[in-house]
Amino acid sequence: MSDPSYILLFGAGASKPMLPTAAEMTDKLVSEITKDPDDELKRALSFILGGIHFLRGCEGEFPHQDINIEHVAMTLDALCSRQRHELSPFVGSWNELLQRFEGSNGKRRHCFEDLRCYLRDAVVRWLKTPPIGDIDHLGRLKDLRSRFGAPVEVFTLNYDLCVERALEDREMRFTTGFTPLGWSADEFAKPEHDVRLYKLHGSLAWYRDEDNGVIYSRLRPPEDRVSMSDVPPLIIFGIVHKMQPVDPFLYLSYTFSEKVKVCKVIGVVGYGFGDDYINRILGQGLAHDSRKRLVVVDRDADWAMQIMRERFSDAPALIDAGRVSFLDGGVVDALKTKSLCNQIAQLIDEASDSGPF
Repeated sequence: MSDPSYILLFGAGASKPMLPTAAEMTDKLVSEITKDPDDELKRALSFILGGIHFLRGCEGEFPHQDINIEHVAMTLDALCSRQRHELSPFVGSWNELLQRFEGSNGKRRHCFEDLRCYLRDAVVRWLKTPPIGDIDHLGRLKDLRSRFGAPVEVFTLNYDLCVERALEDREMRFTTGFTPLGWSADEFAKPEHDVRLYKLHGSLAWYRDEDNGVIYSRLRPPEDRVSMSDVPPLIIFGIVHKMQPVDPFLYLSYTFSEKVKVCKVIGVVGYGFGDDYINRILGQGLAHDSRKRLVVVDRDADWAMQIMRERFSDAPALIDAGRVSFLDGGVVDALKTKSLCNQIAQLIDEASDSGPF
């Protein structure tokens, strides 16, 4: 594959308002659990959210800020495996409520495990693909394909299938790296694709076959095997370390890092800079070459600028040097009006005028 002149990074905001953001999913979880007659689950969830707020306060953060659903999932995973944690032998006394909720006394159910299962099922339900009329703007990636004459390279942190559905509706050829035989990185090198979609955190369509261990996509199902509809999707959810040392995740993370280094422009769409690993890659890429440009698309450009300043507080020059621009209005406006396409073209010219990459 040749070095791209630009790449796109999609965060949860790229699927909004059609699908809930990570913070909105926490609100949905609270709403559903509080309406559930199961008082034990209510108390367990309240205990977890209270603990997250308490930790924030201890770290000097204002606890009133929204809680990301990933934070809830990570806390659940940590609680479910606390007895296997390296520090467990050195903890003399845990909060007494833990025994009540985790069933360690042998008399009660494991509420944390039940909540974790509930949350995983709920995420699949909440991220169900909307009608095509609500996501057709994502098909406007076709404008970038036509404008620059090369496959559009989209790296996404989203599990949902909105982009895939929109591209299918526009009859655009795309790949997520899968064939009926399973995962194959070679798919991204094929020139016939209009869009190369790198799903860094997995997909609701991916699953691991329990019989042969091969990872398949339900969008490119195996021809000689029955697709397992009851197997949970292969997604990185509620895991502290997003960098997984197995393919396809290892390949996808490495490719994102390399593309960030060599491209001229990075289009960031609907990403709130809440992933430290992704932020480090972006920061290293910008520091790697002073000619590299970043354009951030968000419904509120001022908010996006403030968040980015907070996340990159150790390198304020990245923003103040004029290398980062912001587009207001969100993804729908940016794609339908071609403002993102035009901005990328302008920034590519500016970067090229600064000298050879």
